[in-house]
Amino acid sequence: MDKYIHMKEEQVPIYSDGRQVIVTSRELIVDSARYLLNSIDNVRLHFVRHFKYPPLTLIIAGIFFIIAGMSGMFHNIHLEEFYIMDLLITSDRLFLMIGAVLSLMGLLWLSILKNEYVLIISTEEGIFYPLSRKKKEELSKIADVLTDAIHGFKPVNQ
Repeated sequence: MDKYIHMKEEQVPIYSDGRQVIVTSRELIVDSARYLLNSIDNVRLHFVRHFKYPPLTLIIAGIFFIIAGMSGMFHNIHLEEFYIMDLLITSDRLFLMIGAVLSLMGLLWLSILKNEYVLIISTEEGIFYPLSRKKKEELSKIADVLTDAIHGFKPVNQ
C-alpha cells in the first residue's frame, strides 16, 4: 500500500499537434518549455498585425530612384564611370540599379510579411507567449483544448 502513496500522478495525454505541442492532464508542453495546468489562470489568442509601412517605403523609394535615374536627374552628379562586364555604369544607371534593388527588397519583404496569431497564457509568474501561427484555426484548437483541460483540472468553486 505504501508504494501507491509515493507513486506520481499519471499524466494522460489529451492533445498533440504532432509537431511541438502536447497537452497532458497536468501540463502544456511546447518544445522544451513546460507550463503546469494548475498555474495557468487564463488562455487567449491575440491577433498580431505586422506593419507594412517599412517594405512599402522601400518600394516607393526604389520607384523614385528608378524614375529619377531614367529621367536623368542624377546626370550632374560626378561619378567616375566604370564597367561591369560590358555595361557602362553612369550615375543615372547606378541610381536606376539602386532603385531596382530597393524595390525588389521591398517586394520580397512584403511578400513574406504575414499577420499571425499568438497564444497567450497568464500564470502567477507572468504572461507567456509560447506559440504563434499564421492560421487561427490551429491555435484555436490548442487554446480550446487547453482551456477545457484547465477548467477540468481546477475545482468549480474557484
